[in-house]
Parts: sequence; C-alpha cells; structure tokens
Amino acid sequence: RGRRALPAVHIWDIATGEAVAVIKGTLKRQVTALAFSPDSKQLVAVGKDNNHTLAAFSVATGELIGKVATGTDPVFAVKWSAKTGLITTSGVKHCSFWQLGSRGFGRQKKALYGSKGKRCTQLCLAETPGGRVWSGTLQGEIYMFRGNRLFAVKKAHSGHITALATGPEYMVSGGKDGNVHFWTVRGENIGTIAVGAPVRALNISGNTLAVGTGKGQVVTFSLGEAAAPSEGAEATVVTSGHFDGETWALATNPDGNMAVTAGDDNMIALWSLDDNKLITTRVVDATDSAKARHRAKKKGGGRSTMADTAPNQCCRAADWGMGGFIVVGTNDGKVLVLDEATLETVGEAQVADQAITVVKFDPGCEFVAVGSADSHAYIYRCTVDGALEKVSTCRGNSSYITHLDWDETGLAVQTCSGAYELLYYTAETGEQETHGGTLYRDETWATWTSTLGWPVQGIWYKCSKGSDINCVDRNLDGTLLAVGDDRGRIRLFRYPACDPEAKSSAFRGHASHLTNLRFTPGGETLLSVGGNDNTMLKWTVA
Repeated sequence: RGRRALPAVHIWDIATGEAVAVIKGTLKRQVTALAFSPDSKQLVAVGKDNNHTLAAFSVATGELIGKVATGTDPVFAVKWSAKTGLITTSGVKHCSFWQLGSRGFGRQKKALYGSKGKRCTQLCLAETPGGRVWSGTLQGEIYMFRGNRLFAVKKAHSGHITALATGPEYMVSGGKDGNVHFWTVRGENIGTIAVGAPVRALNISGNTLAVGTGKGQVVTFSLGEAAAPSEGAEATVVTSGHFDGETWALATNPDGNMAVTAGDDNMIALWSLDDNKLITTRVVDATDSAKARHRAKKKGGGRSTMADTAPNQCCRAADWGMGGFIVVGTNDGKVLVLDEATLETVGEAQVADQAITVVKFDPGCEFVAVGSADSHAYIYRCTVDGALEKVSTCRGNSSYITHLDWDETGLAVQTCSGAYELLYYTAETGEQETHGGTLYRDETWATWTSTLGWPVQGIWYKCSKGSDINCVDRNLDGTLLAVGDDRGRIRLFRYPACDPEAKSSAFRGHASHLTNLRFTPGGETLLSVGGNDNTMLKWTVA
C-alpha cells in the first residue's frame, strides 16, 4: 500500500504537547518497542518486519543513525542502559545485547544462561540503579544479568511478568497475577501491593508509583521509604475505562453533558462530557451465568466476542430518556432500566432469548423499542417508576436487528436488519406496514441511525459491502450526518445524503472499527466509540 502504510514514531515535547519529530519510512508493519538514550538525544525502535529490525534515530532531526536485524523472533521490549550504554532487546525465546557506535550497531551478543536459566520468552526489561539488566519471563521469573551473563533467577509471580520498573534504591515487578512486588537490587522481596487486576505497565516518579492494569485503569500509589516502599501505600484511581471485548453501547443524556457506554467487559460507565471524566461505573451482572452461556450457545443468540464474559454480562445497547432513566440491553435478551444518577436497576424484563442489539426511547420517553438478534423488535411501555410492560412484537425481519428509529409522533418505528432490510411498523400493534416505503416517504423521523434509506444513499462508496458501514447518526436539527465504518473513519455529510457522489469530510482517531456514533442534543459535539480499542472519542462540530 506504499509509504503511507508504513508505521510512524511521533516524538512529543511533554511540556508544550508539540511534535518534535515524526519518524517514518524505516520500520515496517508495526513499531513494537521504543527506548530513549540516557541523554534523550537518540531513540531506538523495533519494527515488526520479518527481521524485527532495530533502528536508532536522532531525536532532533529524525535522521536514521543505524539499523540491524535482530532475528526472526518477535521483540517485545528494548532498554538503553544509562550505565553501560548497551541496548538490550528481549522477546520470544531470546534476549540480546547491542552496542551502538558512530558506524551503527555492533555485533549482537546473545544472553548466556549457563546452568541457572534457559532460553525463554522475556516480556519486559529494566535496569537496576547499578546498571544490571533484569528481564521478566513468561513463567513468572526475573532473570538478572551481569553484562550478557545470567547470574541469578528469582521466582516472582504466579503468572507472566508483564512490567518492570526502577526505583531509587529498589526494583518493582508487576504480573498477570495482579500483584506488584518490591525487590532489593539483590532480589530480596521487601513488599507487595495487591492491585486486583493484571498489571500491564509500571512507572516510578519520586515517591509515586503508577500502575496500568488490564482492566482499563491507571492507579497511582504514594510510596514510603525505600526500605519498605509498599507500607501504607495509598491508591488513587487516575482514570478508568472499558478494557475487554468490544464496546458498542453509547447514549447521551437530554442535556448533552453526560454519556453512558457499555460493552463486553461487564461494565456500564457514566461519563461527564464537561470534565471529560468518568463519573461512576457498575457491573452489568455480578453472576457469571453458566445457564446464559449454554442458552446462547444452543440458540446462537449470544453476540460474538473475544471477552471471557457470559452473555448476561455483555451489554451492547443503551439509550437515555428524559424521565431520568437509562435503558440497556444484554446479550442474554434482558433489558434493564437504570436510575441515571446511581445506575441502580429500577426495572427489568426478559424480552428475548437472544441478544438485545438496540434499544430506543420514543420521543415522549413513554415507550421503549427493543431490537433483538432473534430478528424481532419489541415495544414496551416504561412506567414512571421504571417498570416495563409489553405492548407489541414487530415481526418480519429475516435477520438480527441492527438499527431502529421512531418517527416524530411516536406512532411508528423503522428497523434495519443484518439482511439489509428496511421495514416499517405501527408501534401500538406491531403490524408491519408492507408499503411503508411509500407510506412514510415524507415522514419526519425523530432520529436517523439506519444505514439504509433514501436520505443515506450517498454514504455508500463504490464497491463497498453491507458490513463496511457500521453506524450512522443524524443531528437533531437534521443538517448533518455522521457515518462510522470498518476502516476506523468518521465521515461527515450534509443531511440528507441522497446523491451517490455526495461529498464528505473524513476524520480518523480510532485504532479499530467504529461501532457507534451519537451527536449530543445541541449538535455541538459528536461522540464515537471504537469496538476493539474500547475508546470513546469526543469531537467538536465546527
């Protein structure tokens, strides 16, 4: 795909937020590891090409200083020693040491394990205050090197060691077992902090330890003296977010200053759009239901996910009404009504045997339309106390419901399905209007989220498949249409976008396919959710 497909390294000034240099053109596919030189004037980076190239660059100019093939095994970590000047790389079944000179990289020195250890996968690297290299292994051991020779091995964690960090007079390790251990430079344990989630990253600044976890959190701990740094450590959650599977559900409150998200990680999150901060979270269901797993497998009703959660713990649909309620739908066919302030359940209904794919309040927030993977849409009345009462069932789609909209009067709904059908129904009776395309051609719809229909014909680019576009949303004044696709792009159209040659502006920010989009009621902000990147982005509409 040419040079535009090559990965880039961006170097930033942390004080100003300005880019110092952008390095591109040497490494291929991905950049898997980075490390600054001790004086921060140079940078080494590792690519994911067949030879896993190690390259050194000037920070000031981005100029290539030298590069070398590290081998055919993937590289996970790189460390530039402040004491010896050696560059260490580690990864699948290897650990190697390199010297960078004026003519580039010198000869590779492989780790010598002797009788103390063995050639194994090493995930992370750190340097002791005295200049010795430690590596964390897949088996939970710390390998301690003197030069390129292994001189000691310490069993540290019950699972993978995923992070190492250097303190003023001690070392810190973090593992998949959710523990952070503190060590003397000789490998003696001097304390432990139970984080409660797999540790992914560690950093020490002064007496503060920052921990990045596998559950989407950054937590800081205020440390004590070096002799016992973990004693009395106080935890502060800096940020939290979605972390597993895909994130799909997205809705904003009527005032446009808050949003709710949910996905496959058993978490419903409430966000402040004014402060760009998480307000509170709750689990979808505390019970890992074997019954729900079995039912989903038997009926094929559970949505595909990479997360290790049961269908009753996955939530891919949400909407926010004016009555102080949020409705969410789970992958085991249940709809929950939540109090918007506390996220506590105030009402629920087992709507279907298969996953709930979309929920939508009518304009008056008296009724809720529910789309399911069973190909049906269901209409429920939501009472003032949050109870759900069934009104009708809308049948006729031949595949799962993907999108659903109410008309402005709250009397009709339109559904879009995985078979690319656009069908219309009378909400009160659930009766399908077989001539709905004609009957509702001049209808004003309260929302437009369907990827099919006359006003969105122009969003489909040439040679596109039906699955290429995942989500759309029209702003409330009916002038703009946002489109999210499988390429991670957001395209902004004038609404209606009827012309096959309709022009749009494209924006990128997600590292994954888009799963949902929502304009805030005022239209000044657009929110987007990426599936696998588990990220909500906030865009200003100018």
